[in-house]
Amino acid sequence: MNSRIISSIVIGIVVITVAFFSAFGKDTVSRLSVDIEKQVTSDNTNNQSFPEVQPAVVVQPQVNTTMQGNMTDQGMGSMMSGYTLGQISSHNSATSCYSAINGEVYDLTQWVNSHPGGRMTILMICGKDGSSLFNTQHRRSNRVSNILAGFYIGNLN
Repeated sequence: MNSRIISSIVIGIVVITVAFFSAFGKDTVSRLSVDIEKQVTSDNTNNQSFPEVQPAVVVQPQVNTTMQGNMTDQGMGSMMSGYTLGQISSHNSATSCYSAINGEVYDLTQWVNSHPGGRMTILMICGKDGSSLFNTQHRRSNRVSNILAGFYIGNLN
């Protein structure tokens, strides 16, 4: 194969990888990493040998800086016990958007500009309990629930 075709394939894989992680979030990455690790471990225990392969693209999961901010701002005890509506209410903008949905708290800041229904739909629930609006719109959609799970940061007190 010539280098132009190889370059096109690599770029295509990178684009697909970025789209996948954007759509399904970092929790999917964690689950996939664990599944792959279990498979490799089980394969290696069956005396199969695999050549070492260096990945072309290494994807690092994003660090949830909002959780780190919580640890320094309110102390570890507060982080472990969850969030109050008072704490959530201060995150009510496109640059810091928390919402409580069905007893769990989500940092939707990165989703504001990506939501298929438009940014205003998400901005309406920033800093609030968005359960009613979320449940009305999405009911029991597994796909939407999986996307939402990628933004989970804690429980509502």
